[in-house]
Amino acid sequence: MCSSDLITHDGVSAAQSGIVAGTSSSSILQTTVTGPGTLTFWWKLSSLGSAGSLLSFKAGGVTLTNIYDWADWQQQTFYLGAGTQTLQWVYSLYLFQPFEPTEGWVDQVSFTSGTTAPFITSQPPGQSQVQGLNASISVGVLGTPPFGYQWQCNSTNIPGATNVTLIVTNVQ
Repeated sequence: MCSSDLITHDGVSAAQSGIVAGTSSSSILQTTVTGPGTLTFWWKLSSLGSAGSLLSFKAGGVTLTNIYDWADWQQQTFYLGAGTQTLQWVYSLYLFQPFEPTEGWVDQVSFTSGTTAPFITSQPPGQSQVQGLNASISVGVLGTPPFGYQWQCNSTNIPGATNVTLIVTNVQ
């Protein structure tokens, strides 16, 4: 990726994809941080006509999110666990049409060391179930991993219910 001050989120500079015109290929912007910490960045993707492009974000070799073909500036936030984390923004051109511009940008990358206490992003919704069938209940959580879970019923721990999803079998 190369620096460009033509298209930025903050008006200063942004990393821009470095694809060679006339090829289907990819470019990678990579850095390493030591967690735990909070990573934020802005990114944008522009693919006109029938050209197809993908901008992916990976941490530790695991793809955490993607944007496809066209997306205006979006802010992303990730809570990274302890240890060395290799971060990659991978721009790929997967369907190339000559003379159709396609580019990706990454801007305002910020990493703040330290943990973020877990917080619930989505409560389990209320639900009803036919007697004798199973019910599945999940919760959404963000913060610095790893997370621990303990489901309760009437303020009492349910033995073995220590995952993000609780499955209640044979609902009565």
